[in-house]
Amino acid sequence: MHQLGFADLKSFRTALAANPKEHPQSKEALIDTYKGYLAQMQPRLPELFGLLPKAQLEVVPMPAFAEKNSPMAYYNQGTADEAVLGEWNVNLYNLPSALLLRSRVWRITKAIRDTICRSRSRRN
Repeated sequence: MHQLGFADLKSFRTALAANPKEHPQSKEALIDTYKGYLAQMQPRLPELFGLLPKAQLEVVPMPAFAEKNSPMAYYNQGTADEAVLGEWNVNLYNLPSALLLRSRVWRITKAIRDTICRSRSRRN
């Protein structure tokens, strides 16, 4: 934190919350942010994991009925036969409280890893 010019984690979080560039401007912008992270990772996935599933991971809005009491995003595992794709569900309920920093790559990597591992186990 000190290297970034902040005295502590609390001041860093306060600065993030006050920075308009760290808040999505629309629901579409938040979905596009996640899709952008996924697109940035796609070229390196074969290098990192080797065998990949045929079906791509989808980034979709969370069902409206689930938004209020759900985390910022979660992963829904697809089916083993890949007839139903794995989905990264993005919560669009309280957009003003959403911080883009929280949606960074580390949140979506679990979904990618799980999708790839499930695909590998089916092919072995």
